[in-house]
Amino acid sequence: MEFPIKEMDRDVLWNIVLVATTWSYGAVLNNELRNMFDEQFGAFKAKFNITFSVPVRHKFTLFDIFFDIERLNWNLLINKIDFKLKQCFDTPL
Repeated sequence: MEFPIKEMDRDVLWNIVLVATTWSYGAVLNNELRNMFDEQFGAFKAKFNITFSVPVRHKFTLFDIFFDIERLNWNLLINKIDFKLKQCFDTPL
């Protein structure tokens, strides 16, 4: 799905920026430093109106979520990882 920036909704663009910024730092941080990062920047979760299409039953950090550009909503990263693993390993070869 292509989204030229000039036509992209402003909220979508900012959601992508939040994920990119989070993982630019998160890729090199250990769990302790990720928790510190989330404490400092976790307040941005409210500013970005992070809501999910399914109920989330536990507290999440910025490192636990991703913005699904195809569905234009937030989701837990574990849901995507589980789906991809199932897709890769549950199909007959």
